[in-house]
Amino acid sequence: MRARFRLAGTPGVTATPVRGAGPAPAAAHRVLVQAGLGHLGGHLRLYAYGPAPRGRDLARAARRAVTAALAARPRPGDPYGG
Repeated sequence: MRARFRLAGTPGVTATPVRGAGPAPAAAHRVLVQAGLGHLGGHLRLYAYGPAPRGRDLARAARRAVTAALAARPRPGDPYGG
Protein backbone atom coordinates (compact mmCIF):
# COMPACT_ATOMS: atom_id res chain seq x y z
CA MET A 1 0.00 0.00 0.00
CA ARG A 2 1.41 3.34 -1.06
CA ALA A 3 -0.04 6.82 -1.10
CA ARG A 4 0.93 10.28 -2.37
CA PHE A 5 -0.66 13.57 -1.41
CA ARG A 6 -0.49 16.79 -3.41
CA LEU A 7 -1.44 19.88 -1.43
CA ALA A 8 -3.85 22.37 -3.02
CA GLY A 9 -5.22 25.74 -2.01
CA THR A 10 -8.84 24.69 -2.36
CA PRO A 11 -10.63 22.97 0.52
CA GLY A 12 -11.53 19.31 0.32
CA VAL A 13 -9.63 16.10 -0.30
CA THR A 14 -10.15 14.03 -3.43
CA ALA A 15 -8.81 10.52 -3.90
CA THR A 16 -8.09 8.19 -6.79
CA PRO A 17 -10.59 5.38 -7.00
CA VAL A 18 -9.34 2.35 -5.10
CA ARG A 19 -11.56 -0.37 -3.73
CA GLY A 20 -12.42 0.45 -0.13
CA ALA A 21 -10.85 3.94 -0.15
CA GLY A 22 -13.68 5.38 1.95
CA PRO A 23 -11.73 6.22 5.15
CA ALA A 24 -8.62 7.56 3.40
CA PRO A 25 -9.82 11.06 2.38
CA ALA A 26 -11.29 11.64 5.84
CA ALA A 27 -8.01 10.60 7.47
CA ALA A 28 -6.09 12.95 5.17
CA HIS A 29 -8.39 15.84 6.06
CA ARG A 30 -8.00 15.14 9.79
CA VAL A 31 -4.21 15.47 9.47
CA LEU A 32 -4.65 18.83 7.72
CA VAL A 33 -7.00 20.04 10.47
CA GLN A 34 -4.62 18.90 13.22
CA ALA A 35 -1.81 20.81 11.52
CA GLY A 36 -3.96 23.96 11.53
CA LEU A 37 -4.44 23.78 7.76
CA GLY A 38 -8.03 22.62 7.58
CA HIS A 39 -8.77 25.38 5.06
CA LEU A 40 -6.52 23.62 2.52
CA GLY A 41 -7.13 20.43 0.62
CA GLY A 42 -5.48 18.30 -1.99
CA HIS A 43 -5.48 15.12 -4.00
CA LEU A 44 -4.68 11.73 -2.50
CA ARG A 45 -3.36 9.10 -4.88
CA LEU A 46 -3.52 5.56 -3.53
CA TYR A 47 -1.64 2.59 -4.93
CA ALA A 48 -2.77 -0.85 -3.85
CA TYR A 49 -1.26 -4.10 -5.06
CA GLY A 50 -2.84 -7.48 -4.64
CA PRO A 51 -6.12 -7.96 -2.78
CA ALA A 52 -8.24 -5.01 -1.64
CA PRO A 53 -6.52 -3.31 1.30
CA ARG A 54 -8.18 -2.92 4.68
CA GLY A 55 -9.69 0.43 5.57
CA ARG A 56 -7.24 1.04 8.41
CA ASP A 57 -4.28 0.42 6.07
CA LEU A 58 -5.68 2.98 3.62
CA ALA A 59 -6.20 5.51 6.41
CA ARG A 60 -2.66 4.98 7.74
CA ALA A 61 -1.17 5.40 4.26
CA ALA A 62 -3.20 8.60 3.79
CA ARG A 63 -2.00 10.03 7.12
CA ARG A 64 1.62 9.28 6.27
CA ALA A 65 1.30 10.80 2.78
CA VAL A 66 -0.20 14.05 4.09
CA THR A 67 2.43 14.30 6.83
CA ALA A 68 5.21 13.86 4.25
CA ALA A 69 3.63 16.45 1.92
CA LEU A 70 3.36 18.98 4.75
CA ALA A 71 6.97 18.40 5.80
CA ALA A 72 8.19 18.89 2.21
CA ARG A 73 6.27 22.09 1.42
CA PRO A 74 8.25 25.31 1.18
CA ARG A 75 7.89 27.76 4.06
CA PRO A 76 7.67 31.54 3.60
CA GLY A 77 11.05 33.12 4.15
CA ASP A 78 12.94 29.89 3.53
CA PRO A 79 15.93 30.85 1.35
CA TYR A 80 15.81 27.47 -0.38
CA GLY A 81 12.11 27.20 -1.24
CA GLY A 82 9.87 29.98 -0.03
